[in-house]
Amino acid sequence: TATVSGASVSNGTFSWTHNGSGSLSNSTTLTPTYTPAPSDAGQTVILTLTASSTNSCAPATATATYNIIVAGAPIATDGVTSSTCSTSSFTITSANAQFGTISWTHNGNGTLTNANTASPTYTPSPLDNGNTVVLTLTVTSTNSCAPATATAYHILNITPLPQAVSGGIATICQNSSLTVSGAMASYGTISWSHNGTGSLSNTTSLSPTYTPGAGDAGTIVTLTMTVSSNNSCAPAIATADFSVNVQGLPTVSISNSSTICSNSTATVSGVSAANGIINWTHNGNGIISNGSTLTPTYTPSTLDAGNTVSMTITVSSNNSCAPVSVSAIYSVNVNRLPVASAGNSATICESNPYTVTGAFFNYGTANWVHNGSGSIANGTTNAPTYTPGPTDAGNAVTLTLNVTSNNACFPYVSSSQVFLNIQHAPIALAGGSTTVCVTSNAPVTGATATYGTINWTHNGGGTLANPTT
Repeated sequence: TATVSGASVSNGTFSWTHNGSGSLSNSTTLTPTYTPAPSDAGQTVILTLTASSTNSCAPATATATYNIIVAGAPIATDGVTSSTCSTSSFTITSANAQFGTISWTHNGNGTLTNANTASPTYTPSPLDNGNTVVLTLTVTSTNSCAPATATAYHILNITPLPQAVSGGIATICQNSSLTVSGAMASYGTISWSHNGTGSLSNTTSLSPTYTPGAGDAGTIVTLTMTVSSNNSCAPAIATADFSVNVQGLPTVSISNSSTICSNSTATVSGVSAANGIINWTHNGNGIISNGSTLTPTYTPSTLDAGNTVSMTITVSSNNSCAPVSVSAIYSVNVNRLPVASAGNSATICESNPYTVTGAFFNYGTANWVHNGSGSIANGTTNAPTYTPGPTDAGNAVTLTLNVTSNNACFPYVSSSQVFLNIQHAPIALAGGSTTVCVTSNAPVTGATATYGTINWTHNGGGTLANPTT
């Protein structure tokens, strides 16, 4: 307030008036008091003293003025609450500061620029995320009101960005499902997606469930959690990935089989297998080599001849699908070798055909051959007939039975031999005739005999000496 001093009046009555917005008390005294209104701040208020004549000079008046310079007290106003995303700077536009120097301070972790103006800019720190920062405006008087100050506050809510944490990685079998655990999300709405061939349920929760598709086996499926801001930071998003290692079930397929001769081997082909350890077994009498590969070899026993050996491949899971296993059968048809037995050897006369006895053959077609000069009839049967030739006499003729396989053993040939001892037919030449006297002997001359024993007979009444010579 301001109380007037030094005023004087004579020869009349007086009163005070003013041009300010405030109020004047004791206005009929020489020491009135003026109380400024807020709008007077920074203005010069004029108090006017008017004296009115009370004698014959009336209505004469006299005036005098008294000046009051109203210095403004510092003013600071704001009181507003605002929000900003933690990644955005915020400039205050609501503050009012007068009659002093401006200084802004804050209790946050960020930075403040233009702090000596009415519109400073606050840039949040990540540490401010989700907190309330108080920005304080202080106006300090620079006039006669010093050291007066005024303060005001601006409340700035630092709206957090969406946050997403996935939880990591998991390994499952392709015939199972996975429910995510360990995921975290905040300041937004959740939505899960994936790059697999399976399906995802509960996609708006922290624990969705993924069921693999057939195409996921042996791959890593990525589940992506997207958190979309649901506050003033929109449309900001945060993402996190959860990896699902989908291990395949063991598989096996066979597209082939083998037919072999009993004296050969069968190497498996046309077999594929995955996601497991291979082991081959069989129901035959032979042996398997390389039994832990896709191409084992089976060597039959003679006891397998004529049978079908089943080779079983078992693929046992060696991953998280254990103890699952699958099996398939590879068939090996073991054909018999041809069998040949030529029968019984014999001794025959060169003039007599011989039909083989005791011969037999199987698992093939027969063909008899010989090394003699004769001929064979019925040479594709088990009882051929050999007719000796002109040079066979005195020799041993070999008859060979060749049996050529008529199955997978073709052109395998089994052979067996029989031997024919071809003996000469006896030859006898008596030497002609002679004439003798009844009282004389008649020695035979010119007779020859081969390939036999000699025995002479006669039709006479006499006697025969040396009948074996």
